[in-house]
Amino acid sequence: MGIERTIVLLLMLLLGPISSEAQTRYYSQTYDINDGLKQMQVNAVKIAKDKTVWLGTRSGICSFNGEHFDRFEDIDNKPDYVHDIDVMSDGRIVILNHKGLYLFDGQEFTLYAFEEIDRKAQFGRIFVDWKDRVWLNGTKTKNILLFDRGQYISAIDSMPFTNIENPHAVIPNNCFERLYLFTKDNKVIEYDEPNQSGRIIYQAEQSLFIPRNIKSNFDCEQHPNRLLLLGERTNKKAKRLAYTNERRMRVLMDRTRGGKINTENPLYYLSDNALQFWDGQANVTLIENVKKEYNYFQSLDASDDVIFVGTDKGLIEFRKSPFTHFDESDYPNVWTVVEDEHSNILIGAWGQGIRYLDGDHQKIKGKTDKCENKKWEETPIGSYMGAIRTQAGRTIFPMHKGLLESKNNALHILHESEDCKNVPTALFIHEYSKTGDLYVASCPGVYVMDVNGHWKKTIQDSLFNHKCILTINEDIDGLLWFGGRNGVASYNPENERVQNFEFDKADVPLRTIMCSMLDHKGRLWFGGKNGLCFLQDGQFHLFEGFKNEEVNALTQTDDNKVFIATLKGIYMFDLAEYYATGVIRYVLYDENQGYKGLEPGQNGFYKDDNGLLWVCSSTSLAKVNPDQLSYNLAHLEPKIIKVNNIRVPFSGDEISLKEGINDVRIHYSLAGFNKERNIEYRYRLNQREWSNWSRVTEADFSDLASGNYTFTLQARSADLDSDISETHAKFSVDVLLWDEPYFSLYSLITSLFLVLFCVLLYRNNTLSRRVNELLEKEKNELVFKTSELEKLNKDLQVQIGRIANQSTESISSKLEIRSNDKTFLVEANTIQFIQAEDNGSRIFFEDRSLWTDVSLKSLEAKLDFPYMIRVHRSHIINISFLEWINQSHLQLSNGNSLKIGRTYKKHLLEMSKKEQL
Repeated sequence: MGIERTIVLLLMLLLGPISSEAQTRYYSQTYDINDGLKQMQVNAVKIAKDKTVWLGTRSGICSFNGEHFDRFEDIDNKPDYVHDIDVMSDGRIVILNHKGLYLFDGQEFTLYAFEEIDRKAQFGRIFVDWKDRVWLNGTKTKNILLFDRGQYISAIDSMPFTNIENPHAVIPNNCFERLYLFTKDNKVIEYDEPNQSGRIIYQAEQSLFIPRNIKSNFDCEQHPNRLLLLGERTNKKAKRLAYTNERRMRVLMDRTRGGKINTENPLYYLSDNALQFWDGQANVTLIENVKKEYNYFQSLDASDDVIFVGTDKGLIEFRKSPFTHFDESDYPNVWTVVEDEHSNILIGAWGQGIRYLDGDHQKIKGKTDKCENKKWEETPIGSYMGAIRTQAGRTIFPMHKGLLESKNNALHILHESEDCKNVPTALFIHEYSKTGDLYVASCPGVYVMDVNGHWKKTIQDSLFNHKCILTINEDIDGLLWFGGRNGVASYNPENERVQNFEFDKADVPLRTIMCSMLDHKGRLWFGGKNGLCFLQDGQFHLFEGFKNEEVNALTQTDDNKVFIATLKGIYMFDLAEYYATGVIRYVLYDENQGYKGLEPGQNGFYKDDNGLLWVCSSTSLAKVNPDQLSYNLAHLEPKIIKVNNIRVPFSGDEISLKEGINDVRIHYSLAGFNKERNIEYRYRLNQREWSNWSRVTEADFSDLASGNYTFTLQARSADLDSDISETHAKFSVDVLLWDEPYFSLYSLITSLFLVLFCVLLYRNNTLSRRVNELLEKEKNELVFKTSELEKLNKDLQVQIGRIANQSTESISSKLEIRSNDKTFLVEANTIQFIQAEDNGSRIFFEDRSLWTDVSLKSLEAKLDFPYMIRVHRSHIINISFLEWINQSHLQLSNGNSLKIGRTYKKHLLEMSKKEQL
């Protein structure tokens, strides 16, 4: 525990005894070997940076994360008997054992063994300084050792500038990088090691000693001036404690004139057989009857609002609670809380009657089963929920037989009956704002009384469909709202009109209405067996944030905090933020956040004149100051513990998994002892998709490929609007090629590729053969042979020239062509070619074309001209426009390429031989 906190605790410790009411500001839980603790005697307690609690016992080392103990059973080489524990700046744990120092890096314990002479020294405590050097102070030795970078050296040899032989102890001051030396002549010398300078800061009158459990890694930022605690004893009895403050020693506790100081454990104070602790506000008794329960306390460390105490009978965890709880044995089954006319707190408990809440637990006296002169002579047995203090300051309780009024420390019957007979059970009371009449809820319905107890009327349950009425409230218009077993009913006191809203008819979403509240906006809220709903514009709306929660009580504070009592605990809900933004922000107070009551009572809230909120439950009565409650949440730190049962090192170095292993299981949890409920995790591997949020604390991956992986883990609270925190772990996988997860797929793909390649190769060869065959066939089917073409083109050019030289008149002839509904008279020699088309023919000229329904064959008969010849079954050409001929085609001067039919080959050959052409 930090030295500055130690000083504060000790300074306030002497202020005097605590009140009996404050005893429960800390609540405790004890752990022993049945919970997983290594051994019952806890010699050392140290809280690490990640809030993991390290515990040294007579049987060895273990750690605690607030829920589970880790005894390192998977590691063989670990310390057995542990004397002390400290932490280095990089997170490594330093453990003092009779064999030497063990350093734990997150994966393994490494022993740096003492020499034979050092083993006899019996070192008792260790201190880690700002250079991660470890100072070993002994219990039965004059030699102080310094452990630095794996080597032991004499502390004096490391500080030759001190000129001091055999100091009693050396303690580092990590805030200002100084060393404190305790000398044999009872001096405390502060040394500035870099400047090799020192000065005496304290001279004791008697023998000096160092209290147990003082560590040097205290909080330098919060308390930089409270640095060192030391003690002074006379005749083996501690008489004085002192501490440094602004480089001066100040006396903290002086008992030189009488009394003594506990020398072993001044971090806490043993007084009147009780263990006390200063929590910053009050001197708190942590444990009573110390001598009966424990022989001695071995160790202590604290962090934030949690204290861990090591004893000879296990580990005790104390958590600070914002709630003050009252002992169940004194106040069991409290159903209602209210104040009387003198602002005294009265409580009504089923089976215990009504009594004042004070140190003596005095009961109001009266008679039990009968009433005489309208005055109870002993406390009645049955008190129900919903006691009220009226506008006039009168305090009235609902009872199993009518109403009782507390007045002048006595109870009086508040109804007209003389003998209490035929008086219905009162479950809840509401004072009507307009008349002051009391509306009393009961199972026969609702009956109305004036403030003097005169019976006015009964609103029979036949008017309701809800049987027993459990809560009554009033809206801003003066309507009364009754909640019962099957829904809600509104009631107008002026015209006595009743309107029912039933769960069975889907009018209201809650079956059993147990509580109600009118908020600062004038909205009515109702809580029941299956959640929370509100009334808006004549309609009931289920409040999704508490769906399926059993809501037993509702209340609102002046700063718009709404408190909701459920079976899980007490929710605090920010109503103003919800109205402003629609965001549901709340925090749950249960046993992990300081509220330890079970089953909070129906209508079980009460706000007193001091602004305190009282909470009834079946186990304990509690109170809390709402101003001390906030929505600030503890920062969650997820921690990856193991990858395939290999511990994750503090350094974050990559873990190499065993060769050939590619199925990976990763275990994780929250770091430290933050016992948040309903923690959810999600994770991803490398850049894969995130997993869904869940409460599972392990992740499995199968058939991973060889390579490096980063596992990212995030945590959040499922109940609270908490930040998301994350951490990482790296590991590598190495498997043989045929063990790779995609090897089968790759093999299949490769095989398919080879098969496909062979098929394609075969088809390619087949196609090549067929192409060659077709080419050969085509070659054989060519119209003209190469040998024929040269002579043919030569002859054609001659014939074409001859035709061209002939006069136009000599070869010209008119040709009549009918196209659609017109008849054209064209020069035959202007026709370039004719093509069969659509059951007719199309005649092409240089600048146009005409379609005629005359077939190509009929036109051929009409074209009795030497220059018009048929070259294909679909084409007739004008030879004068011919440019060239190849084996299968010809081309005209206009660029048109036309096929030559084999059957028309002879026409061209014969034409080239005609002399007249």
